[in-house]
Amino acid sequence: MANRFIHLVTFAILLGIVGCGTSRRPQPVDDAKQEEGPKTEITAIEDPWRIIDKANRAMASPNKIGRWKAGKIKYREFYPMPAMDYVLCEETFQLPGQLKTVAHLKTKAGREGTIITVANKGKGWQRQTDGTTVEHEVKDADQPLHNFASMLFFDLGSFKPANATLAVTGEGTVDDRKVVIVQIQTGQARFSCYFEQDSGLLLRLTSVKSDPVTGMKETLETYFGDYKYVQGGWVPMRHRLLKEGKLFGDVTILELQFLDRVDEMEFEKP
Repeated sequence: MANRFIHLVTFAILLGIVGCGTSRRPQPVDDAKQEEGPKTEITAIEDPWRIIDKANRAMASPNKIGRWKAGKIKYREFYPMPAMDYVLCEETFQLPGQLKTVAHLKTKAGREGTIITVANKGKGWQRQTDGTTVEHEVKDADQPLHNFASMLFFDLGSFKPANATLAVTGEGTVDDRKVVIVQIQTGQARFSCYFEQDSGLLLRLTSVKSDPVTGMKETLETYFGDYKYVQGGWVPMRHRLLKEGKLFGDVTILELQFLDRVDEMEFEKP
């Protein structure tokens, strides 16, 4: 079960640990900008590439958010599981290839434990709840290593006419907010993005993927909410994950800070 939690990625809290440095320490939240909110309007009659461009600018990605390749994130996740109460994670990431996750687990029976997992450019270790440390191989080390890093750096600007096909498929609502739906087809992957008409923010993302165990195709949904303005861009602080329409996870980002760099010692064997 531990691996189920540790794969969570994507996505940083500044813990104040010596050695986790940055050349500067910007304030994580711009209160004035937060009060103002994003001001981007999109409509279903627009060209889909124009919609993507406007949404990209609304979320200040990739020039603002997408340029941050390191940081710290603290989040709490609730699972619809009989035994598990919640998981509280503190992650430090430096892309590509470096991730440290400290996961505090609590069961409904009151049992608690901490698991530390480190991935460092192809090498990996996990310190389990009993204090023992085991080594494991990290595959695809050059890719973002967790879901939150992938979410935070979901780079709409990476889609180009040469590698993707876009189409506006209609309008709708997400949590009573009007949206425009854009479908993106790139290679074997297909996404449907639901952008709020009044702000351009991404409120919902759906995809169809094959289950790695059964090989069956399944529909995955992510709902993004509670956007906060953090260091130059809008970040969704709440993610609700659904698989085949059933709640799979409910994630709340408690604290987040992007850094210029993280000290290499942070990713040593725990």
